[in-house]
Amino acid sequence: MNAIPLQEIETELNKGKPYPMGVTWTEKGINFAVSVPKNANCSILFYNKQETVPFGKVQIPEQFRVGNVYTLLLDKSFKKYDYNYEVNGKVVQDPYAVQIIGKEKWGIYKENKDIKCRLNKSTFDWEGDKPLEIPYDKCIIYSLHPRGFTKHNSSKVKKRGTWKGILEKLPYIKELGINVIELMPSYEFCEIIKEEIPIYTKSEIFEEDKSKINFWGYGSGYYFAPKTSYCNSNNPIDDFKTLIKEVHKNGIEVLMEMYFDEKLNPNIIIDCLRFWHLEYHVDGFHIYGGSVPDQVILSDPLLTKAKLIVPYVNDWIMIEKCDEKFRNISECNEDFAYVSRKLLKSDEEQLENFSSKIRRNPSDKAIINYITSHNGFTLMDLVSYDVKHNEENGESNKDGNDYNYSWNCGVEGPSRKKAVKNLRLSQRKNAMLMLFLSQGVPFLLAGDEIGNTQKGNNNAYCQDNEIGWINWKGQETDAQMLEFIKKLISFRKRHPIFHQAKELKIRDYKSCGYPDISYHGSKAWYPDMTYYKRHFGIMYCGQYVKKEDGSEDNFFYVAYNLYWTEMKFDLPNLPSNMKWYIAIDSSQTQEDGIYHEGEEPLLEQQKFLRVSARTIVVLIGK
Repeated sequence: MNAIPLQEIETELNKGKPYPMGVTWTEKGINFAVSVPKNANCSILFYNKQETVPFGKVQIPEQFRVGNVYTLLLDKSFKKYDYNYEVNGKVVQDPYAVQIIGKEKWGIYKENKDIKCRLNKSTFDWEGDKPLEIPYDKCIIYSLHPRGFTKHNSSKVKKRGTWKGILEKLPYIKELGINVIELMPSYEFCEIIKEEIPIYTKSEIFEEDKSKINFWGYGSGYYFAPKTSYCNSNNPIDDFKTLIKEVHKNGIEVLMEMYFDEKLNPNIIIDCLRFWHLEYHVDGFHIYGGSVPDQVILSDPLLTKAKLIVPYVNDWIMIEKCDEKFRNISECNEDFAYVSRKLLKSDEEQLENFSSKIRRNPSDKAIINYITSHNGFTLMDLVSYDVKHNEENGESNKDGNDYNYSWNCGVEGPSRKKAVKNLRLSQRKNAMLMLFLSQGVPFLLAGDEIGNTQKGNNNAYCQDNEIGWINWKGQETDAQMLEFIKKLISFRKRHPIFHQAKELKIRDYKSCGYPDISYHGSKAWYPDMTYYKRHFGIMYCGQYVKKEDGSEDNFFYVAYNLYWTEMKFDLPNLPSNMKWYIAIDSSQTQEDGIYHEGEEPLLEQQKFLRVSARTIVVLIGK
């Protein structure tokens, strides 16, 4: 491609600094630093803000090159222009650009020549804001899609599908008990997948275009720029900072999901994470893909207070960080989800694995537990479908995971049968009890609390429509489940024995007569993890922890019965001045099944407990 025949802009040229990369503002002017291939030449193209064609360019002299980095210092008069780079005659955007112009409308494909970078020096007033640094053991994570969260008409927000829409839903999120929001990709990714596909996917925008839409946002992008189509103004930088600041004011952290292409320069990945943490006060990152070894990211001295979530963490990495007072590293993978789903649907040979996963909580790294995530069935679909139904994706139902470990409760898809609906409700409650009574950090998929469904689609990556959006009508139609999860989150927060900063030991190291946690079978103190068993009990001794008021936590006994028939549990004895009370019963379908504190009914028979089929019961000793 030949270079654009543009007039050279006459201006004073000064060698700039090769680091930091991108554009930086200095007292002497505007510093440009860009990496280019070996032996390539480089110019900066300048545009008037209302124009899409450059009016001139500045050739960066070869002597201003340091290694493969071209650097140039220009006077501040250039701040009124937009810019791109021209490398060997090809128009390219700055990979460090903080704002992209030309992608303001969602779903409109733009060629490189129609996109430009903006010189934006933010003067945002943070009003003293800073990252919250909530300890992992106190976190409740809520995963949402910035567009899909409020795009549905039923969301009843004014700014649907935007960051402001999220702010309009903030009272709901706070009332739910959430203190960490995880945003799916919010940087400037390309939402159009230009591929040859057999049929097109249904979409709000694409009705005749054979391009697929990258609704989730996983893919390469402009990693330093907020997604313009998620904002409501011409200043996405301040819009996103406003989101962070307002969420922080409500005591809620913000994590960003970052998907890095495997071919991406590792230096960009490190710079990107530092940038969002320092410039935007983002509290942490859930990192996917990328070519940077975990130990490089996890040991970065500028990110020691940022939450860093990766699929797996090698133990030898943690040895080097064991003296850290703030546990910022965590591991998030499907291990907990798979064993929980299998036990939920009464598969055999799951008890030993589940009993280990529910307790797992190393002191040097946190464990993020989830039952469902965007990559798979929603909670409602997990109990409504045996198999995936991804036909709308246009890939002949061949995409998505074939192994979901789901059970439809007897009917594939929606059902009006009362028995099926009640069973599905109980199973969803069971799943949430497994999650929120685990020692790891609970990760809740937005919409699961109100019965959101994707109609059996377990890979809705291209569904920018009612399949991929949350239907908020569930606030009324599934009000019992919503209330159950609100109370369950509150229950977890009140009782620190369920969310310790380190792993429970299964030992009586206080010599109080009870271990901190103990396992039981049909007979108290005799756990039976035989492969065909599907029921067991766990007792927690609250004497090992203190509640917020300084008092000891309670005793708890959690009876898990995932059999299809009623089971009897002999109960361990409490200290002589205590009795067992019923705190939670997942089999209740007329009410939410969680009793208010102080109103728990006394268990009539203190020696044993009969638990209905596919039910979890929580007893409190007091």
